[in-house]
Amino acid sequence: MNLDTAQFGSHHRADQAAGERVPRPQMNFSQQAHWGNYQMMDDNHLNTRNEPNGLEIWYYFSEELKNEAVITVIDSEGKQVFGRKVKPVKGPGKIYWNTMQSLPGKYSVKLTCGN
Repeated sequence: MNLDTAQFGSHHRADQAAGERVPRPQMNFSQQAHWGNYQMMDDNHLNTRNEPNGLEIWYYFSEELKNEAVITVIDSEGKQVFGRKVKPVKGPGKIYWNTMQSLPGKYSVKLTCGN
């Protein structure tokens, strides 16, 4: 390429219509730009919400049930320390038990469906 006759930074349509090849400025995008906003630099940080504090309790229903289900957590003395109603939809599910006000010890998790 002859630098004496090259035109830099010009994108006029008249130049293109006359048949001249006009160099385009180099794009300053990474090859991963089509991946989305996954670069951990400057203001491009990923924004994800934090998981809730506490114990993650997973459950699974092999079929959809008509009645509500209840998950309860019982301490070693037999007292219920946590309870939550869940929709018995087929498949996996999870809830969180906030353990911040619970004392260390042994606990049991119970899933009750129907009556």
